[in-house]
Amino acid sequence: GILEFRFYTPMKDIVLDLLNRRPRMVDPFALLNEQTSLDNMLKDLGVGDGTRQTRAAALAAASRMYEQEVSGGALRGILRGKVAQLMLIQIQQLKADLLMAMDQIDNLVDANRLNVQLVASIPAVLILLFGTRAFILFLSS
Repeated sequence: GILEFRFYTPMKDIVLDLLNRRPRMVDPFALLNEQTSLDNMLKDLGVGDGTRQTRAAALAAASRMYEQEVSGGALRGILRGKVAQLMLIQIQQLKADLLMAMDQIDNLVDANRLNVQLVASIPAVLILLFGTRAFILFLSS
């Protein structure tokens, strides 16, 4: 009812936030794993050294390679060239970028969650405060 919705749930969520007990949408290990996999794929292609520092340059080189392979004929590039490998690298890049974006969204949600819960609990605190005050005034008169 109203006690659970206005009192218990916001207070419980505030305590969980203060104790950092909230589950996150993105597992940090999954993000690191996908980024490492992308770096390894770029290294296997021969355009990177497998480190995070050279990832941007390696991705640019892989994009140029993809353009060259496709310009010579898509079917020929798939059968004889590296189009399939380059497409897998693009998919891996999308996965890594998606997980990074989800991690940033997770950080934004965490930063604003406490504020929203405090705003949600203010009416309950005011009702309790003024209700208690009115009750005491009623008993004293």
